[in-house]
Amino acid sequence: MKKQVIAGILVFLVALTSVFALVVRENNQVKGSRIVDLPDSAEVAPGVYSLGMAKDVDGTPVYGYAFVYKGHAKPTGCRDDGVCQGFEGPECVDCQIIPPEPDPDPDPVEPLCYGFMGAKWNLNFIEGYRFSPVNTQGLDENALKITFENSIGEWENQEEYAQDFIGEFESSVVDGPDTTSTDGKNEVMFGTIRKPGVIAVTIVWATSFDDSGEIREWDMVFDQKDFAWSNDATAHPGMMDFQNIATHELGHAIGMDDVYESECNQQTMYGYARTNEIIKRDLAEWDIFGIEELYPMLS
Repeated sequence: MKKQVIAGILVFLVALTSVFALVVRENNQVKGSRIVDLPDSAEVAPGVYSLGMAKDVDGTPVYGYAFVYKGHAKPTGCRDDGVCQGFEGPECVDCQIIPPEPDPDPDPVEPLCYGFMGAKWNLNFIEGYRFSPVNTQGLDENALKITFENSIGEWENQEEYAQDFIGEFESSVVDGPDTTSTDGKNEVMFGTIRKPGVIAVTIVWATSFDDSGEIREWDMVFDQKDFAWSNDATAHPGMMDFQNIATHELGHAIGMDDVYESECNQQTMYGYARTNEIIKRDLAEWDIFGIEELYPMLS
C-alpha cells in the first residue's frame, strides 16, 4: 500500500514538474498568447478597431486602437480600367500611367496621400522596443532584426529630414500584444490575427486621438497563420515582404494613418498590400510630406 502511495506521489510530482516547465516556457514568450481577436463590432473606421479605455502604467487614462494592414486576396490581375488599383502590379497598363507631379508644398489642411491618427510621440521621451523574431516559417531571426532596423531608418533618416522617433532595441522578454491595457513595453512579434485578409496589426495606446493626443505605447503583430513571409519576397513568389510591411506598420507606431485612395497606392501608408510587393520598403513622396508635417524639425 505504501509503495502504491509513494508511486502515486512520484507520478504527481513528475506531472506537476512538466506543467510548471510548460508554463515557464510559455511565460518566457507570451502573455497568454500571440493571438489578436478583432470583432467586427469594434471597427470604427476602415481598418481601425477600438480597444476601449484603460490606465497607463503611470495612471494616465489612455485609449487603444488597432490599425490593420489588409492584403488583396481578390480581385487580382490587371483590370485595365484606367485606374491603378492596389491589387494591380507594375506590369498592368493602368499602373504604367505616369501620374501628375504632386504639389511640392501641398495644403496641410487637405493632404492628398497621407493622414494622421490624431496622436503622436513626445519626442522628449523616446522609448525603445522589443522584437521577438521567433517564427514558424524558418526565417532567419537575426536577419529579421536587421530588416526591422532598416524600416525604422526609413522614417528617421531621409535626405533632408532626420528625426528619432523610436529608441534602441531592448533585449527583453516579449510577452504578447496588449489589447486591453498598456504594460509599458513596445513589442513586435509574429502571431495569429483572427481577421481574414489582415497581414499585420499595430496596436496604439494614446491619451487621445483628437489631434492633441500623446502616444504612450504600441505593439505590432505580423500574421504567420494565413500569410507566408520572406526577408526578400522578390525571390519567393507568393510571399509577403517583411520590410515592405514593417515600414508601413512603423508609420502607425509613430502616428501616421492609412490612406485608401487608389491614386495613393504607391505610398508606404496605402492601406493595402500584396505578395511580392517591395515598393513600400522605402517612403514615397507623400509619406515624407506627412511625417515632416507631423513632426516638424526644430531649426
